[in-house]
Amino acid sequence: MRALLWMLLAHVVLGMASVPSSSAQTPTMQMESIPTEIPSDVVTGPIALGEGVEIDYYYMHDESDSGNLRHLFGMMTNRSDVALTAPSLRFTLFDAEGNVLDTIGGTPLYEWLAPGASMPFTGYMSEDRFATLGDWDSETVETCFGVFPADPKDNPANLELRSVEETEREDNKIQITGQVFNRDDADASPVKVTALFFDRDGRYVGDLADYLSVDVPAQRSARFTIDQGYSLFHSFNPLDLAEDNEATYVLTVGIGGNVTIGCS
Repeated sequence: MRALLWMLLAHVVLGMASVPSSSAQTPTMQMESIPTEIPSDVVTGPIALGEGVEIDYYYMHDESDSGNLRHLFGMMTNRSDVALTAPSLRFTLFDAEGNVLDTIGGTPLYEWLAPGASMPFTGYMSEDRFATLGDWDSETVETCFGVFPADPKDNPANLELRSVEETEREDNKIQITGQVFNRDDADASPVKVTALFFDRDGRYVGDLADYLSVDVPAQRSARFTIDQGYSLFHSFNPLDLAEDNEATYVLTVGIGGNVTIGCS
């Protein structure tokens, strides 16, 4: 079976995450940096997806306390000078003879990529499906619907996280609160704040999010709360998948949270 792929996450201070101000163009996503040392067995790019969007790297792994649950994590970057849609991805898995075993989707965190911006994409495969992949040898990646220009006026998103604190932490329960400040001159909606969780070895183990139910007014803020439990799209708690529930997290904020149509 193909060797496991790893990413080593450098130290992230747990519990007091914040995102510094910037003058990024709209539409954009803001995120704490994910300092990494990428070993040779991680698949590194650039892998062209079209219109200037490239995959920088990705990895898959199935190590967790819950058993065979395969996670996908990677980064894509818009290297063009215009705002673009962040594409949904399809990874097709093959055995050594080129037979198709299965597919796994990679979903970007948000819909839009500003010029020069990078964004994580994530995915997972259930235990039942993963159990059939004993002969997995290689994979290919493609976009599901292509990459298209995005109209910044439809997605104002010069957002900043403020006053972030971890208000609860016990076993596999967590609560993170704070404010999203909108530095734009137009209201921002829909806004999503996401906490990406990594285990003690730096491997992605899932995410939790808050989809704000209100517009964030121009030059004003709105509160967010990320609660313990299960994410909207996955039936697992990322803290359950980290050994001894030890996990760090990286906070992101953006527009159009995870509503990009996934691959069929």
